[in-house]
Amino acid sequence: MPVITFGKFFETLDLMESPSGAITISAAGPKSRDEAVKEICVWVFQRNGDDDAAATEMTTVAEGREAFTQSAQKWTLQVKKIESKIPFEEGPAIAVAIALIDGPTDGRKKAEKVLQWSQSIDLVAEQPTSKRPQRSRRRTARTTTATRTSRPRR
Repeated sequence: MPVITFGKFFETLDLMESPSGAITISAAGPKSRDEAVKEICVWVFQRNGDDDAAATEMTTVAEGREAFTQSAQKWTLQVKKIESKIPFEEGPAIAVAIALIDGPTDGRKKAEKVLQWSQSIDLVAEQPTSKRPQRSRRRTARTTTATRTSRPRR
């Protein structure tokens, strides 16, 4: 039986704020050249005091299809914050997904598989490209207007 690479998130996901103030999270994870995502739905949520901030997107709607990309080694879906007064902050959060993929071949045909997973991740505020220093793949924490710095440690 072939090994499936798909089915997890990268440990750090970018938290972004557009010039209009819209908050999005760049949900992304690894995949192999033999895997093709047919459909995916992602939720990201984070405890903030007594409330939860949440963002979601799915590729079964036109807007979600436009927010999705995949290459030979990676998939990305831009998930939008649900309209709410509860903000996202840099730090720990939970990402959940369910996806339908064309998986690796077993020598005869590609296996169509449904995968579901949840994972703890870290949200990191993304800086504009012109201000981003050269860095390794592992991202360090930064603060932007999309975050608050007075978050208590758990």
